[in-house]
Amino acid sequence: MKKFIAHLTEQKPSEHPALHGFRALAIGLVVVCHYFYIIVRNDVDFHKSIPVALLTFFQNTSSGIDAFFVLSGFLISAGLRDVWKRKGNVDLGEFFIKRTMRIFPGYY
Repeated sequence: MKKFIAHLTEQKPSEHPALHGFRALAIGLVVVCHYFYIIVRNDVDFHKSIPVALLTFFQNTSSGIDAFFVLSGFLISAGLRDVWKRKGNVDLGEFFIKRTMRIFPGYY
């Protein structure tokens, strides 16, 4: 059990610790965005009951999605760069198969 827990917390050499905070911020923005749009859809006068600055913040939380796209692009390109440095080339077929096998099970 200790080995399993230690494996979960060990940091890989290619991992960027600062991105965990960026990811947490993006997740928070997405959650707030969804919550805000559920409230607005159900309460037409909601925007009248909160300050303009807070309303502006809520309306801009959709930028969390953009943050996810930027983060994903960075991490994917960094991973491909590491493979290229190790092997001298990148097998895109292998990349897409591995990527599909990682993402696809989440749909079921």
